[in-house]
Amino acid sequence: MWSRVRFPTPTVTIYQKPLLVKGSIPYWDQEKALVSFKENIGIFNYVNLFWYYLSPNGDVNKYEYANEDSSIIEFAHQNNVKVNAVITNLPEYYGATWDSKRVEDVISEPETRKTHITNIVAKLNELGFDGVIIDYESVYASSKENFSIFIRELYVELHSNRKELAVVLHPKTGERVKGEENGWFQDWKVLAEYSDQLQIMGYGEHWDNSSPGPITSVPWLERILNYAKSVDVPEEKIILGIPLYGYDWDTTSGGDATDLTYQDVEKLLLDFNMQDQWDDKSQSAYFNYTDKNNHKHEVWFESQRSVKAKVNIAKSYKLLGITFWRLGEEDPKVWNLFK
Repeated sequence: MWSRVRFPTPTVTIYQKPLLVKGSIPYWDQEKALVSFKENIGIFNYVNLFWYYLSPNGDVNKYEYANEDSSIIEFAHQNNVKVNAVITNLPEYYGATWDSKRVEDVISEPETRKTHITNIVAKLNELGFDGVIIDYESVYASSKENFSIFIRELYVELHSNRKELAVVLHPKTGERVKGEENGWFQDWKVLAEYSDQLQIMGYGEHWDNSSPGPITSVPWLERILNYAKSVDVPEEKIILGIPLYGYDWDTTSGGDATDLTYQDVEKLLLDFNMQDQWDDKSQSAYFNYTDKNNHKHEVWFESQRSVKAKVNIAKSYKLLGITFWRLGEEDPKVWNLFK
């Protein structure tokens, strides 16, 4: 009689696509950002060039000190990296804030909307961009429907010109949540249908004029991504924005926090003979110190370890990719995560 032979159960390997990686080059620190981009070129799939803003009549204007260096685009393309033009509603005058009115005026009327779309396509074709990132922020909630119409019409026109569309989203953990009013004008479900990528700003949980705390905690990111899932945003369209900066709050005098680069953080740690600490709950780096005026400070910043935690969240949610704000003065060890 033949004996029953037991064969081992085969191991099934589930393949997960690697994350797309995008990085932003700001015009005001272009040289440093470009060095970082070039030194790590093999990591990136896209580079975002922060050069343009929306004018009140629908033109796409270059910031005065932005250098439209076409060699950046050529270098990227030679290395199989796509290039996106970033257009914002942040005007170019001293003390400017995100201008809702100019967005409303342009997108509320069919003709001005069409003019703006035509100007966007012309700018992309002029310099050979692969696509555009619409970074219109803090628009009033009353423009929600018009913004969706604008994105839909832009998407159709861009695709007819073989260009891509990404839309920057304010972080949201639910519908019309108090404290998240800046993003009430964005209908994530509709925008997902008419865009190639949705770039969620995964930062701003705490900011320069908020109370001290992590710039981005992992639990907060999870709430944002769970909201995206609840409104049926396909994960294969989501790009998670990851910060590379820090803030220093003077908790004695109050007031706005000071922006920090990673190099600023290292100098503070050295000057005050401090060691950075790790907050398990938020998965963020921080430390406290007392300055020469006896003012107490609380610092939160992004390091290789905190960035790794955010990258792992993007992987666990099976997102399309991540985008870094911004290149130039980050913890250089961040790039080891991808090498």
